[in-house]
Amino acid sequence: MMVQQLLQLETAAPSAVSSAIYRAAAAAAATAAAAAAAATAAAAAATAAATAAEDKRSLLSCIILLVSPCMHKKETVEKGEETEEKKKRQIKKKETEERETEKETEERERDREETEERERQRRDRRERERQRRDRRERETEEETDSICSRQKRNKRRQQQQNNKQRQTLQQQLSWRAAAAAAAAAAAAAAATAAAAAAAAALRRTAATATATAAQRFLETTK
Repeated sequence: MMVQQLLQLETAAPSAVSSAIYRAAAAAAATAAAAAAAATAAAAAATAAATAAEDKRSLLSCIILLVSPCMHKKETVEKGEETEEKKKRQIKKKETEERETEKETEERERDREETEERERQRRDRRERERQRRDRRERETEEETDSICSRQKRNKRRQQQQNNKQRQTLQQQLSWRAAAAAAAAAAAAAAATAAAAAAAAALRRTAATATATAAQRFLETTK
């Protein structure tokens, strides 16, 4: 407002000197007005700064008041999350331990099954070996029995053949003896018949000779 009054005053002045004075006064007034404005601006800025600082402190207090529950809630959430994470780690650790325990149990069970399987295979091998040994012994016994039986059968067959041959030979000898006896009897009968014939011939010859001699004697005596 002071600047406007000075300008009005400059317009109303009649002379150049007055005009220069007025211009200088107007410049001084303008400078003073600028300084006053600057001071006012500085004061306003200081006031604004103080107000801003106060507002900032108030705002900070409000923010603290507002943030504190959030921070508390955040801490609670973080603690909850930490507790939850701890629980998860414990659960994971427990699950890992359970898996390891289950794995160890499975390994022990597998080892036990493998041991039982190896033992069963050993028992089976021993049983198969025993069966093969028994079979070999049985086959040997059967073979021995077969050989003995075959030898017995052959011996019995040979004995039967020998007996049959002996019987045949005895029969043949009996037949031959009977034939020889019959031939001897026939020869004896023939000899007896020949002897009887010879005796009869001798008797006839003797009778003939006696008759001839008697006839001759009779003839001689005549």
